[in-house]
Amino acid sequence: LGLMLKQDGGDVVIARIIMGMGADRQGLLHVGDIIYEVNCKRAIDMEMVQKEMKDAGETILMKVIPSKLDKLPVTRVYMRAQFNYDPSQDKENPFQGLAFERYDVLQILKTDEYLEDWWQAKIEGGNETIGCIPSLVLQERREALKRDP
Repeated sequence: LGLMLKQDGGDVVIARIIMGMGADRQGLLHVGDIIYEVNCKRAIDMEMVQKEMKDAGETILMKVIPSKLDKLPVTRVYMRAQFNYDPSQDKENPFQGLAFERYDVLQILKTDEYLEDWWQAKIEGGNETIGCIPSLVLQERREALKRDP
């Protein structure tokens, strides 16, 4: 499905939707939505939801409480890379990373409050591959640690 979940009190909440995966292509789920039931079973915690989704096969029946977050208009954000990045050398990247070189123009597709250290992006004019890159804040922290061990 391409969902990342988080536990928020007694609720299981969608923390991130991975670009290009099933949930993103369908467009029915949104960050902040609460998963109330999975396959007619009350969603009590993330482990239960993940197990039900894994065991479901091809069809998953979910009851979802829509997020109360305001739906903002989509804007495009572009950045010029100030460093080279090779995700195969980054042991911290928890996702499929996107390699880029200094001065590449990156379209930032997703940032969110739950995973603020990682952004989803693609290279403008590239092959449309989408991957995760370190946020500016994360990269600045890394550079500061290199200077002041």
